[in-house]
Amino acid sequence: MRHVAQIWLAVGAGGLLFRTVQLFFLKDIQTGLVWATKILTDPFHDIKLYHRAPLFLLRGELRDPALGADSYAEDAEEVPRAS
Repeated sequence: MRHVAQIWLAVGAGGLLFRTVQLFFLKDIQTGLVWATKILTDPFHDIKLYHRAPLFLLRGELRDPALGADSYAEDAEEVPRAS
């Protein structure tokens, strides 16, 4: 139980290496390297995109404020009124 994190890192690295080598043979070397680079850099890109999300949620903003008020009106459904 002490080395669970190390085991998961080894499994992840092994999976990354396996898929990269598999893509070398199925497609070409560039495809494998591009895929590996994407997988390795995705967490940093996600942090860049979503680092302010918890603050917006704490403020009660459930939608992106950059979308503007017009997008809220487009998403709203018209409720039929009883006459």
